[in-house]
Formats: sequence, C-alpha cells, structure tokens
Amino acid sequence: MKGVALSDLHLGFRGAGRVVDGRNQREVDVETAWAAAVEKIILERPDIVTIAGDVFHSVRPSMHAVKAWQDGIQRIAEESPAAIIVIGGNHESPRTVETLTPNLVAERDARIITEPCRLDLTVGRTGERVSVACLPFVAMQEERSFLVEPNPAADINILLIHAAVRSSLAPHALPPMYGGAAAYDVAAAEGFDIVACGDFHEFRVLSAHEPQWMWIGDPESESLEQIYDLRREGAFAFYSGSIERTSSNIWDEHLPKGFVVFDTDLQLARFVEIPTRRMLQCDLGDFDLPPGVGAEEVNRCLAQMVQAGHPTLDRDALFRFRVDAFPRSERDLIDWAAVRELRERHVHFHLDIRWADRDTREFIDRRERPNRSLADEAAAWFADDEPPVRSAAFRYLGFDLPQEVPA
Repeated sequence: MKGVALSDLHLGFRGAGRVVDGRNQREVDVETAWAAAVEKIILERPDIVTIAGDVFHSVRPSMHAVKAWQDGIQRIAEESPAAIIVIGGNHESPRTVETLTPNLVAERDARIITEPCRLDLTVGRTGERVSVACLPFVAMQEERSFLVEPNPAADINILLIHAAVRSSLAPHALPPMYGGAAAYDVAAAEGFDIVACGDFHEFRVLSAHEPQWMWIGDPESESLEQIYDLRREGAFAFYSGSIERTSSNIWDEHLPKGFVVFDTDLQLARFVEIPTRRMLQCDLGDFDLPPGVGAEEVNRCLAQMVQAGHPTLDRDALFRFRVDAFPRSERDLIDWAAVRELRERHVHFHLDIRWADRDTREFIDRRERPNRSLADEAAAWFADDEPPVRSAAFRYLGFDLPQEVPA
C-alpha cells in the first residue's frame, strides 16, 4: 500500500504584507502551495491520503480558501485511486453548536472526521485491510480518555492524530516546552505501522528512524531524497509539517515544506518538498556594523534599503532585518516611516529588534519560576516610580513598603 500524509494546510492564513489585486499575498501563497501539493499527490498515485488537521486557519475562512480546498480534494478524488481521510485540527474546529467545521465542504470526496473513531477500509489495488485510528482535535466535548490501540485483524494500522505529542524515542526532535510530560508518547503506539501527526509546523521524525539518501524518479527527472527504512521494529511516527510558513513566528520555520509518502510494500518512506516563497534574513553585519549600535546607524541601513535596495533584499521574498543589542531608549528614534514603506513595498518585511541585555529579563517556563507574593509583584511593578507614588500605592494596597525591590 502506498500512502500520503500531510497536515496543517492553514488555508485562509493572512500574513502581514503586500496586497495584490485586492487579496492578501500570503493567503494566495498558501493556496498556491496547496495546489502544488495536489499536483504532486496525484503523481504519486497513492492508495490513501491522510490530512492530520488544521486544513483552515480559522473556523470562518474566506470563500477563496473554501473553494481552493474543495477544488483540491475533488481533483485528488477524481484523478487518483486514493481514499481520503481528514481529521479536524484546533484552528478549524467549532467552539459553538451553531458553527460547523469548514472541512465539511469536501465531505462528498473525503471522509471528514470530527470525533474520535476508527475507520476500517480495504485498499482496492492490493486488497489489504487498513485500519485508521482517528484522534481529531475536538473543542466542544467533555474531557475523556481514549485507549489508543491497533486493530489486530488489519494488515496495516495507521494512527492519525492532531495534538502536541512527545517522543521518548527521539526526545530532542521537538522543542523542550512542546507537548510536555503529560502529552501522548508516540513510543507507546505499539502495533501501529504509521503514526501521522498534525499541529507542529516542521517535518520531524519521532521514532528514531535514521534517514538515508537515495535517487528517486526516472533517469531524466530523478532527484536525491532522504529515505526512511520502515523495516525496523515499531511505528514510523512523524509530523509532516505545514505546507507553507503559517505559524505565529515564521522565522523559526527554516526547513522545507511538504508531505510524507510511505510505501508498505517497499518498506520505505520519504519527504516530498513543496515549492514555497523564499525567506531571506540579514542583520547589522551585512551592513558592516557591529551589534549594539543605535538608531542613527539602523536608520542609515533602512535608508539604503529604501533608496537603492540591499543585495539580499528580494521584494518577492519574506524578509527579516534583525537588529541585535539595540538600546530600548532609542526605539522612538527609529525611522518608522521607512519601515512602513518597506512593508508596503515587499511581500513581507519584518524589522526584528532584539534589546540589549541590560534592557531585558530572562524568560523561562512559568512552571519553573519561583512563586512570588502579591506584595513582591507590586514592588516590582512600582520599582521605577517616585517614592511618594510607591508609598501611596502600597498604603492603598495595605502592604508595608519594602526596603528592596525584588528582581
């Protein structure tokens, strides 16, 4: 059996930046990435296609996004033999009874799953029995526990889940604060062949499979791709990632976008890249300036970008200009008119200011911070005020005025 697993389409996402012909360019970019994914999926001729949630960026997307979703699923259904299974994600799951998930517009061509369930189906090409355990994100539901186990009567077992999971087999595959100790451990998915996860926006293998390099395709168009051997014991668990850069911080999404193709006959899996908009970054070093300079030098860099452009500044790319160790006191001296002009001119321009160490405090996980009393919080809040103001505030709150303000 051959399958395709993808997730986090985020159709309807609208990033800051250029508007073209009345439409947000980033929303169009996501639709373009989805169309490219559809073309590649059809070429793969899969027996099953799974989409692990977050098809849309919101529960009320634009009609452009809805049409793109419907057209894409219809093409896959008509031009490939695949059974299509779609589970809900946190972005498009309804929070009120009067709302339906927009995923349902494709229910004629796909199985749209909104509640935890198991689907058993037979692959027409090979006659194999496939069982898919579906765990979508559900907002309007009392908290319940589910026993996640495979179907022993099936030839192939797939776990399709939209959640922040963890992996004791590959503990460093995900950020330290992602998932947490209470999250589902994919190492416990015994008996499953494939564990396809949605929610995390970069491709990550969670089952300690080591990639190999192999030439894929016919002699004229073959390409070198990373291949994962499925013959090892245990499930092949992964996040396929999003198809475009649509997270709250796109600058952390450095890896290529795409989907996973797995073949249980060949016992191989591979990641297929989807073309996306370029992302470029520069910092003060590209202008021969050291970190820690003030507004005057930063404004000179911005003026150069506005007047003559910078060698690395592509108007059709997502572009970040990072300024490190900038003094907070000079923030209002930045030429924000130049920043606005660059934002209007480019698809996406981001001035990323990082404050000098003396202006910042270390941010750690709230669960690791020592508990502070309300009096300590008040002392820190009023630390920079004049003594009469602090005294009046503490008298009003009924606290004794502290001798020292806690850090």
